[in-house]
Amino acid sequence: MTPEKLLRPEVLAMSAYPVADAAGMVKLDAMENPYPLPEHLQRELAERLSRLALNRYPEPNPRVLRELIMRKMRVPAGMELLLGNGSDDLIQILTLALARPGAALMYPSPTFVMYSMNAVFSRMRAVPVALREDFSFDADAFIARMREEQPALVFLAYPNNPTGVLYPEADVLRVIEAAPGLVVLDEAYHVFAARPSWTICRGIATCSCCGPCRSSGSPASASVISPGGRNGSAS
Repeated sequence: MTPEKLLRPEVLAMSAYPVADAAGMVKLDAMENPYPLPEHLQRELAERLSRLALNRYPEPNPRVLRELIMRKMRVPAGMELLLGNGSDDLIQILTLALARPGAALMYPSPTFVMYSMNAVFSRMRAVPVALREDFSFDADAFIARMREEQPALVFLAYPNNPTGVLYPEADVLRVIEAAPGLVVLDEAYHVFAARPSWTICRGIATCSCCGPCRSSGSPASASVISPGGRNGSAS
């Protein structure tokens, strides 16, 4: 049996997620700190790590860390925090959780490639909706298509990756209000937005990254993260 016969044809047709060589360039594309940690912080971090049981799995539900992040992010009461290993992990968790047979995943296009890739992996129907020629967001066209497709999951990168466009706040709110399913505001590049996080200014669930260890947090309604009262946090 050859790999071509074992693998799903839609997976075989995919290309790997490209990461461009940044040699000789100022690398700002991956939301990394471009500066090394100060020496005193490196020593302190090494000392703290030496006291950890690195031979054990980390705490599955790090309550103290979650509470600290929620205070720093000013997460409103009634919302919970889902932690993941980078925003890709959170995107995958959400996609798999909503991947009922025939369910649609919708997003503007072009945008972050992992939305469409996860739709393929989970066998959701990928529904890209083209941006205008100047990469601005056509909210009317998007909402009209959303009413046709009834997506279970909508991703809006804010600001958009790779175009860098910050969609008008009123258009984003219109999408949220019209959506029949879950809308995720991916704020992985929020530091370039020059505005408060949606979680802080409007209490809306977002997906955000924080370094240096590439953890991510997604504040959301407790009923979404822990349906039926089950503990749904991950680390």
